Amino acid sequence: MHRLVVSAIATALLALTLAACGGEDVERSNDYVRAVNAAQTSFAQTFDRLQSQITTSSTPAQDSATLGRFRAAIDDVVADLRRVDPPDSVRQQHEQLVAAIRSYGTTVTKARAAFRSKDATEILAARTQLSTDVARTSVRINQTIDAINRTLRGE
Repeated sequence: MHRLVVSAIATALLALTLAACGGEDVERSNDYVRAVNAAQTSFAQTFDRLQSQITTSSTPAQDSATLGRFRAAIDDVVADLRRVDPPDSVRQQHEQLVAAIRSYGTTVTKARAAFRSKDATEILAARTQLSTDVARTSVRINQTIDAINRTLRGE
């Protein structure tokens, strides 16, 4: 798998870092931000470790196995984020964030299945589709994070 795809996933999820200030109950907002950032930090550490396992010489089977570990990491961060109790003002946006991140799991699962193929054309198409899907999801996540930040700042 191309390092670019993995980097795109990691970059989008590193964007989970939120900044609470002003707005409704500041303490509750700060607790929310801390909880989301804790989930993000754990996820980022896992991604860093897994990213090093993907090289230009890795085989589709190795990439598939690594994608399985990525999927588990995505499932973990989604579970962590579902346990977070967001302030009412960002509850809907938080659900959108969780859904966007969860969609990475679907994307990774599809690519993983294609990487098990013996057909080089199918594998290449899966890599291309994975890259496209990751870019699209990254935009959704970044837009949601921006909306959460604006709401927490009272904008």
